[in-house]
Amino acid sequence: MFKLKPSKNYSGSKVIIVNLDEGEAGVLVDDIEDVIYLKNGDISSERSSLNLINDSFQKGKVHYKNRMLTLVDLERVLLFGNLSVNDDV
Repeated sequence: MFKLKPSKNYSGSKVIIVNLDEGEAGVLVDDIEDVIYLKNGDISSERSSLNLINDSFQKGKVHYKNRMLTLVDLERVLLFGNLSVNDDV
């Protein structure tokens, strides 16, 4: 579906499973700090002012443990993001 080359298998890596309309996708991440469950009322529609992520990929913000988290629309990123991977990071 994404036509990506297989990545290196990093010991200790985690996978986040994303449910998409087209099926499921696994996203390799270095670590998972916590899993939280949100209600729609917990999510603010306010957009990030830091310009770290394109507004069209944001779902909103949520307060969690004295921090403000930006929620990313992973389905939109995976299907429409036109992303490139920098293996040097």
